[in-house]
Amino acid sequence: MHLGKRQAPKVRAPYVFLANHVYTLTQTMTYLIRTGKAMSVLRAKLIKRKIKNVKARRDIKRRRYRKYCSISNIKKTNKLDGLFKSSNEKVHKKRITINVNGASRTVLTIIENPNNYDLNFHITGGGATYKAKTLQELVSPIKPECFNKSDKYITVHNGTDSKKNNMIKRTINYLYKPKETSVQVTGAIKTDNLFTPALFRICGDLRQKRYLSSINKANEEEISLGEYDPEKNQLRFMVVISDKNKPFMPNEEHPSNNLTLTYSCFSITLIWSYLNQPSHPQAIDFFLSTTNETGPIAGFDWWQIYNMYTDFHMASANEYFKVYSDDSFRTP
Repeated sequence: MHLGKRQAPKVRAPYVFLANHVYTLTQTMTYLIRTGKAMSVLRAKLIKRKIKNVKARRDIKRRRYRKYCSISNIKKTNKLDGLFKSSNEKVHKKRITINVNGASRTVLTIIENPNNYDLNFHITGGGATYKAKTLQELVSPIKPECFNKSDKYITVHNGTDSKKNNMIKRTINYLYKPKETSVQVTGAIKTDNLFTPALFRICGDLRQKRYLSSINKANEEEISLGEYDPEKNQLRFMVVISDKNKPFMPNEEHPSNNLTLTYSCFSITLIWSYLNQPSHPQAIDFFLSTTNETGPIAGFDWWQIYNMYTDFHMASANEYFKVYSDDSFRTP
């Protein structure tokens, strides 16, 4: 592994570990239909009874909002064009896929906002989140009741108001509690002209129905990573952000694959590889965040990005082998 001569900058920003529960597309659609019907009935009752009591009406609206919020979030994920209706430009979406058992499965969807050139990463996560303080907790089997229903996405802001920094924001919209946001404020792009990671993800079992790709050829471009077998391998990838004029240059010595996409303001590089062990039921995410105390972080050189990728890869693999040392891996 080539480490280079420069030392990595000291970064105290925490890594946030997340896992996503396994919910099939059928379960999700059933929930939408059932909830939508309940909303229609509730709306009809409001009109028919002509409720005049302000407090009663407010309580009903609160219940309706709690039911509606998850529907709104899921629609944003599956119908991204609606996010940018104010623009006359055509929204171009790039869907990164991989072939599993002869079918195309979604790994990541990237869409550029034509209004301000921000980038949106929509992660197929299954609609539930579990947080833990240690990686071993996430690698270990997790009970379904420990997950919170949610929708998650990451936005890379162009940051026209700042001449030095950009912000990468991760948003988790929970169904039954307030949304949660984490940010990475970085000078990697505008100040250092280097690179920064937006996400490292260990994909879950992509055989689940929710990962099936439905490509809209009118405004979507499908980019395939090839194929893999979840029964034998784990797919993991890192999304690297840089200026559009400084794409990430791959190193042939590193045992990984690279894919670079160019946008109006950014260059996006996907680094991916496999671990020859069965895929875990849920995905695990690493997000590099900053706080007011830490302040903005500097950019990373190419070899530092590779070192970070290797660290995440090896840390998760080591915990996996500790938990499943007896080869008793359990699939959902």
